[in-house]
Amino acid sequence: MKTLKYIGIGILVLVLLIAIIGLFLPSKVHVERSITVNTEPDIPFNLINDLSKFNDWSPWYNIDTNTLYTNSELKTGVGAGISWKSDNPDVGNGKLSIIESKPNELIVTKLEFEGWDPSGASYLFMTEDNTTKITWTMDSDMGYNVIGRWFGLFMDDMIGKDYDKGLAAIKKICEEQPIQDKVVGFDVNLRTLPTQNYIYLTNQNINANEIGLKIGESLMKLDAFAKNNKVDVAGPPFTVWYSPTNFVTGIPVSGEVLATDKDIKVGQQAGCDAYVVSYYGAYSNTEAVYENMSSFITEKGKRPSGPPRELYLSDPVLEKDTAKWLTEIVFPVQ
Repeated sequence: MKTLKYIGIGILVLVLLIAIIGLFLPSKVHVERSITVNTEPDIPFNLINDLSKFNDWSPWYNIDTNTLYTNSELKTGVGAGISWKSDNPDVGNGKLSIIESKPNELIVTKLEFEGWDPSGASYLFMTEDNTTKITWTMDSDMGYNVIGRWFGLFMDDMIGKDYDKGLAAIKKICEEQPIQDKVVGFDVNLRTLPTQNYIYLTNQNINANEIGLKIGESLMKLDAFAKNNKVDVAGPPFTVWYSPTNFVTGIPVSGEVLATDKDIKVGQQAGCDAYVVSYYGAYSNTEAVYENMSSFITEKGKRPSGPPRELYLSDPVLEKDTAKWLTEIVFPVQ
């Protein structure tokens, strides 16, 4: 009996010793790994910022390919999320959410594992010559959880290996992508556009400082016409520029439309090939795009086949930050 008593006392002393030492261990855990990718920062940023592509490079995906993943309705940027459920204890149940996103600079995420306090992870993008250094970090606070503090001592070795694996996958994906054409920093892609019916209003000889107002007025009239006549809108509103002061403002529609308004006309845009610039920013700052597209088109061995047009994919009423306004500037070519 004395032997059992001594064993019990020994175990108790050991537990107390582990607990006491644990209280003096660091409560905060930091893991950090980096890799250099031979691309511009927008390529890895857009990959990581899109949680619908998370499993393309996630170091944990192959642990249990039967894991059930669910993406939020919003796939990219702040508010995007992905959750998962797995019977594998190495995967478990959890959720990853983007809580901060600065284009080509920083992504901050919140990681929630069932049974654990939330932790944070971030991705920092630093441009170095023609390459991008990606730094992936994780920070967690174990508080007064003694077991968690002991566990934190081994976190760098355990998580660090996964981070190295994930970063290597990101590098491979990014460097195997075709080089993205750009004009003054904005992506340019060659597309084949389909034939499209539309309703429109013509504006001629408009004073430069009234152009924005006229486009806004035209879109309000076209929108009201579509609603009153039960016309199906088939895409974002646009403006066709015949000159800086002469333009047509339109809305794509589907089905047959009867012109019941003397000013609102019905037209059809013929299908064509076109270079499309994905422009982010205020509408008044697009001049540099137009100035540089002429030489870009010539260098590609093409020539213009029609007037350029702008498709407005962002609603300025809902999005106040002009830096996030997306306009597709279309240049038909042949």
